[in-house]
Amino acid sequence: MHLIIIRPHNLVVVDTDALNFDLSDLTPDNLYALQWDDSSGHTEYTGQENETISTLPDWATDVVNKHRELLQKQRASERLLAVSRIILSNGQARKDRVTKQIRARAKQEQQTINQFVREQMT
Repeated sequence: MHLIIIRPHNLVVVDTDALNFDLSDLTPDNLYALQWDDSSGHTEYTGQENETISTLPDWATDVVNKHRELLQKQRASERLLAVSRIILSNGQARKDRVTKQIRARAKQEQQTINQFVREQMT
């Protein structure tokens, strides 16, 4: 897993999925950033030297879990929106078909009336 956390920007990137959410309750106050690449990384704290790490801190695991939860909700919302668009477009297509049928019937009825009137006049 590749992980980037930038606290001042409320930015979390897990692999290729970036999200912004409030990190103030999930990360240390003096954290600037964390970068992780599969099995190692480093943390950057304000006013301190960068620290190389070989295990993810517990708070970083909490951030990843929150990221996954929010990403799952976002994707579910996107799927729902896509389905809603399909339903609405199908509804519009049905409305267009019915309107076309009604106009065709009205035209046929008008032609029948016109034919009847012509026959009565002769």
